[in-house]
Amino acid sequence: MFKFDCRQVTGVIETLHVSSTEQGTVTAYMVIDGQVLPKVLLPGKIYEELDKGQRVTLYGIFTKKKDKMENKAVIYAMKGENGTLVAAREYQVKVPILILVSAIPVMILTFIIGCFASPYFIYLVTGSENPDYLVPTTFVWAFWEGIISGLVMVGFAINFIRKSNDPEGWAPIGIAELSQRFSKAFK
Repeated sequence: MFKFDCRQVTGVIETLHVSSTEQGTVTAYMVIDGQVLPKVLLPGKIYEELDKGQRVTLYGIFTKKKDKMENKAVIYAMKGENGTLVAAREYQVKVPILILVSAIPVMILTFIIGCFASPYFIYLVTGSENPDYLVPTTFVWAFWEGIISGLVMVGFAINFIRKSNDPEGWAPIGIAELSQRFSKAFK
């Protein structure tokens, strides 16, 4: 579902080509230390700070899906040669809100699936086939399954807020290892 990690990568920018722009963000193709990073989403203020030949540390959220064609990078912050950290703090609010908004359909879907799956588990646990017991118990179980799935999503949002407060604490990754996550078709 959500396979990504928050990492930092350091290197010298050799190439920076914009492939598209959209509402204050830039999608770019970057070459850092000879390694290609395609489909990199950069907030406008971070893009304006980047220059060819500059040594930077990029703090990003990198997907790691099996299908390398779908992988993307979202740069959250950068530190240039002057040592100043430039961060897109708007993601610190937008991403958790998106996670919380997506929690609502996840809770509803979990409840619906729970209504169909829970009777089998209730029967296995209790052995009861009585509809007067099975039907209300099924709805109670499905309700709590939905609540638990919503709480998991809230946990994801809180985890993102916690991690985005300290991007310098993110684990480093080599540029060659990061480049391997993307398809050869983009290189």
